[in-house]
Amino acid sequence: KYYNLIGLANKLLSKDVSTIRPKETDLLALLETNTIDYIFLYKSVALQHHLRFITLPDSINLSNPKLANIYKTVSVEVNGAIPGEIKTEAGEPMIYGITIPTNSKNNKLAEVFVRYFLTKGLSILELNGQPTIVPSETSTYNNIPSRLKKYAKPKNEAIQ
Repeated sequence: KYYNLIGLANKLLSKDVSTIRPKETDLLALLETNTIDYIFLYKSVALQHHLRFITLPDSINLSNPKLANIYKTVSVEVNGAIPGEIKTEAGEPMIYGITIPTNSKNNKLAEVFVRYFLTKGLSILELNGQPTIVPSETSTYNNIPSRLKKYAKPKNEAIQ
């Protein structure tokens, strides 16, 4: 849709699949040995491996939560849990979260770690190509320890 090229998806889907691998680390090895010329991977991985890369526009790279309504207009078919099962997955923003398990053996220490991670630790993520969203929206805001609530906001208050 974005490039307005009729048949582009079919051309990509009909390409030789001999270099498809289950893990991008396998693809990195093929790229580094010049067995293949290019791969699709996360920007963060490209930065960490000092690779040259082309950044896709936000409207197709799944990086911007504000574009969720655009992302969900496209989908991909993937293998399901049962052999032969095919599932259709709609596009959505790729967002990582952090949590403290309810059965944590040391909740206070876990809170200290999460607080560190959401302050000083964010710079490590950003240096490695992982954009951060703080405060982030969550549907479990009421379950967050009071000292950590400033790093989150209830999902219904989030900008869509």
